Amino acid sequence: MESPIHIALSRQTALRRSLDSTANNLANASTSGYRREQTLFQEYLARTGTPGNRQAVSYTQDIGSFRDFSEGTLSSTGNPLDVALRGDAFFTIGHPAQNMYSRNGVFHLDSNGQITTADGYPVMAENGQPIAVPRNERGQVMIDSRGTVSFTTANGIQDLGRFALVRFNDEQALRPAGNSMYMTDQEALPAPEAVTVQGFVESSNVKPVLEVTQMLEIMRDYQSMQKLIDAEGERQTNAITKIARQG
Repeated sequence: MESPIHIALSRQTALRRSLDSTANNLANASTSGYRREQTLFQEYLARTGTPGNRQAVSYTQDIGSFRDFSEGTLSSTGNPLDVALRGDAFFTIGHPAQNMYSRNGVFHLDSNGQITTADGYPVMAENGQPIAVPRNERGQVMIDSRGTVSFTTANGIQDLGRFALVRFNDEQALRPAGNSMYMTDQEALPAPEAVTVQGFVESSNVKPVLEVTQMLEIMRDYQSMQKLIDAEGERQTNAITKIARQG
């Protein structure tokens, strides 16, 4: 017969994974464009015993994680290079290894006038090129609801390109790449219904109060499993001691 300790340990392992995800969510509660992650578990029934006396033992099995891609709230910043997304879409980021995708629209201008992420990676246009603002010219960057970037001066309006806004058939297959960016081998599809909002950022969709509550529940469950392990360990020790005395 399987030891209750093994069963409790399987549950504790799952709880540790869940605690790691919850702690990471809390750490990124103020990260623009961050998406909440949750671990997924299921019951695993193991057959034990001898033929004719089989028993099913229930373990907790880690089967992966789920990322909540629901939209966060918008916060006004007044910065013309801050852009929030509404709808099922991601910005395309030109990473040296491969294109990355993000909903974090906190952008900057680098020394070449290119619109980049905080890490210095260029934000790509539909033509596959970075979007660059004219240098040494006084004007204002304008971004309309379709993601078209223009530069307005006293002499007129210059079209700089449109953000490459994309979507994916399976968002759960996106792999985190750090700093609210994702990578994938899926085909990036156009997202014509997406809306861009200039001067706003999309907040994380993490609800700190709920995460703290979940963390407390995880810790209580973990402690309960530890008490079970301690009690079972003491029971086994007492049984071994009694058998040894009788021998």
